[in-house]
Amino acid sequence: MVGHRAGKGRRPVDVEEARRLLTSCLPACTRCRPDRHLGMLE
Repeated sequence: MVGHRAGKGRRPVDVEEARRLLTSCLPACTRCRPDRHLGMLE
């Protein structure tokens, strides 16, 4: 999951990595919606 509740191994990611992770079918956090902040609307 990409977002604020990513788990114990969480770490900051840059914009390019976040986009790559979200386009590789990794679910976005439903609370903070990083996909919307990156302009990746459904």
